Amino acid sequence: MAASVDALDLPIQFFALETGIGMLMALIRYHRTGELDHWPVYVAYPALAMFVLGIVLAGARSIP
Repeated sequence: MAASVDALDLPIQFFALETGIGMLMALIRYHRTGELDHWPVYVAYPALAMFVLGIVLAGARSIP
């Protein structure tokens, strides 16, 4: 397995965390409304937003 790039650790962790939270939100919505349409969108948008936030934070930390 290849070594990870330190600068991407935080964005990847945010992405994984928000993917899990988004999937949980999609399941809650399914149990509440029975609606299953567009569940990947409910997961992908927040996960990608958190990934970008992680990249911005990692970039901000690297500025001396």
